[in-house]
Parts: sequence; C-alpha cells; structure tokens
Amino acid sequence: MTVDMLPVMDLRVIGVHHYECSATDFDGALEIMWRSGLSGHELERARAQTREHFDGLRLIVIQVVPAETEIDWSCVSQPVQGVDRSNWQVPYDEELIDPLRGHWAFFLHFVDSGRALLTPVGERVLPSVTPLPEYLVKKKYDPPG
Repeated sequence: MTVDMLPVMDLRVIGVHHYECSATDFDGALEIMWRSGLSGHELERARAQTREHFDGLRLIVIQVVPAETEIDWSCVSQPVQGVDRSNWQVPYDEELIDPLRGHWAFFLHFVDSGRALLTPVGERVLPSVTPLPEYLVKKKYDPPG
C-alpha cells in the first residue's frame, strides 16, 4: 500500500546561521576541492577560493507544515538575477532534525541575507544571520568533491 505524501502547506525559516569551519575542515576542503601539493600562487588562489566557498555558507533551519511533508529541494533556492535557474544554489546535506515539528536543517552557499529564499510555497524573508546554536554544532559540512 502506498501513502500519498502531503503537499507543503507552509514553510517558515526558523534560523540562518553562520557556519564556522575548523582549520582541519578547511584544509580537508582545500585538498578535496583542489588537490594536494599546491604551492606559491596556485596555493594562495586555492585558499582564497576555498575561503570564499565557506564565507557565504549558511546552515538554515526551516519548519514545514504539515510535518510529514516531503520537500522538493530543487524548489528551495535563492534567485540570482542574470543567472540561469539551473545554476542557482540549492540545499545541500538536508537533514530532518525534528520529525514531530517538521524541522529541517541544510547548508546553502552564497546566501545573500537581503534576498528572500524561494520555496515551494513562495518567497520567505530570511531572518538575521546568527551564530550556530548548540543543538546544531554536531552538523558538519562535507565539501563536494
């Protein structure tokens, strides 16, 4: 027997948090995103681009209603004017952190706090960026590679 998934009726952005990567995580990302053995100008350029990669990274927490809703994550993004929608950032490493209340956490790159988040139920204003709360400290970012 199959159960039909409920459509998203509402979506609320609970928090937008700055993600601070450790020096070890930064070095690991540098190696994954680039390669080991870089030196000189190549290493500095790779470090600068890896820093940029993390500077705009945010850990976002949302609540969906009803809680058991299945989300089409490709519909969650932040529009970038002049950029094709297929190149907009979408959530990464989505995790259901509170099933009873429908709370999800995910990473999103290059977040602009002054622009709304596009969702399956329309645009949602982002709250101010805050430090990572204690309950999310264990959520670690794994760089693509």
